[in-house]
Amino acid sequence: MSAPTREQQDLTETISRVLGADPAIEAAWLAGSLGRGAGDAFSDVDILALVTTGPAGETGRRYVNEIPAIAEPVLVNPLFGGRILNVVTADWRRFDISFVEAADLGRGGLRDP
Repeated sequence: MSAPTREQQDLTETISRVLGADPAIEAAWLAGSLGRGAGDAFSDVDILALVTTGPAGETGRRYVNEIPAIAEPVLVNPLFGGRILNVVTADWRRFDISFVEAADLGRGGLRDP
């Protein structure tokens, strides 16, 4: 376990700023290994975004086109109907944004094993 790298912190801050400007997003959390404090320099950045307006998948699909506001992508892989966006950037940073609705927060499937 180590502190997030400067690149991971910068990416987290940029994602937070972009999601924070979106009225369809009520809140966002750092998740995954970095969110648990168990990440390392090779960990991707995992973000959980709570969607308040419309279906989560619809919001995620919209973000496919908005990823360049976060970082220059070489891969944007929408999964589960857009509910998860898996992204690799031109400088090989990796991040996932999982879009969830309030009802999803009570389900056990959102926790890492």
